[in-house]
Amino acid sequence: MKFNRGKNKLESKEINANNSTQLGLTTENIKKICIVGPSKYYFSGLTSSAIFLANALSTKNRISSLLLRKLLPRFMYPGKNNVGRLDSSIDFLPEIKVFDGMDWNAPFSWWRAYKFLQKEKPDVVIMLWWTPAVAHMQLFLIIMNKFIVKAKIILEMHEVSDPVDQNYFIKLYSKIMEGTIVRGADAITIHAEWGQKEVCRLFGIDKKKVTIVPLGLYEDYLVNAGAKSILREQFKIENEFVILSFGMIRKYKGIPCLIEAFDLLPAEIGRQCRLIIAGEDWNEDNMILPSIENSKYKEKIIYQPNFIPDEILPDYFSIADIVVLPYLKSCGSGVANIAMAYGKPLIISNLETMKDCCGNYLGTKFFPVGNSKILCNEIATEYAKWASGSNAFYPMPQNTWEQVAKEYEQIINNMESKK
Repeated sequence: MKFNRGKNKLESKEINANNSTQLGLTTENIKKICIVGPSKYYFSGLTSSAIFLANALSTKNRISSLLLRKLLPRFMYPGKNNVGRLDSSIDFLPEIKVFDGMDWNAPFSWWRAYKFLQKEKPDVVIMLWWTPAVAHMQLFLIIMNKFIVKAKIILEMHEVSDPVDQNYFIKLYSKIMEGTIVRGADAITIHAEWGQKEVCRLFGIDKKKVTIVPLGLYEDYLVNAGAKSILREQFKIENEFVILSFGMIRKYKGIPCLIEAFDLLPAEIGRQCRLIIAGEDWNEDNMILPSIENSKYKEKIIYQPNFIPDEILPDYFSIADIVVLPYLKSCGSGVANIAMAYGKPLIISNLETMKDCCGNYLGTKFFPVGNSKILCNEIATEYAKWASGSNAFYPMPQNTWEQVAKEYEQIINNMESKK
């Protein structure tokens, strides 16, 4: 199974380059942009997001990428067994210059990162923010940029604050470092209106400085949609309604609520369903295994608490009849964007952020956070559609990475017009 989208984008870029005169593109309006985000060394959805954004922007701009590689001591990382995996099929286009990367404990790598920035001389740096664990590295880059490189900085915030409860000192450190970085940025982007309001409230930022830019659809994972998956044979799934909950398994993802909702299904429905819970387990939620073991439908639950490689990911979404994300907290969801790219019915918690991010998708159904009874009813409703043969394929929303790139280009143009 191969991902061909990078090739298609490269061909598109060559066409654009050959027709630059007709398109009005000149060396004067081509921007030099550097994307700062996580390396594949600690691979996550944020890594994919950085790559997708860089590739999309590269069709009209000169792009480089500076990656944060080793983010914290390996023994402290819950997914330490998968640290260093470099087998993801998603990658930067070949013409994008990449520095990989900065390490939390290696100041020489910080110096090399600064020299990379100095050599590339970007007009704009787009820096992804998602955890205070990398704040010291990002702060170093902001300081070096301010006094030497002097690029404009756009901070793309994937979390307003860490969604996991922390002790007092970690919260204090997070707030101080995040606030320093937020105030050091020339512009801020965030994926939802709720996040925009929260950033302004927490850090005293003018709303005009914060722009809502939707997270792009992860359409690069849209491979063999609808094909008969090898997973059907592996899991012995025949004519059954498949409920998928996918993504890194953490306490704030609310998986026990989904298991409880599944257990509440009437027997005539439950016997015809399969619940698949798949993703790397960070061992934060000690209720998942007991909930599965105590479920009356435990034989119908497939629990895959492992890292899911790119080549297998499309199989999960191909066999799913619905995708359920019972989040307790979240500022955005790459998994929801994959589900929308596949046109799948999506049942998700009615968090303000999720309503902002998924509300324009016709296949979305919202339920109250943590309410397993209403979630059960929504699952049963989708099952009835499936059983009658009327379950729908929903059109993909418009927030493609091409559109995201256009919105960033507009932000950059607005920043330049204010000089």
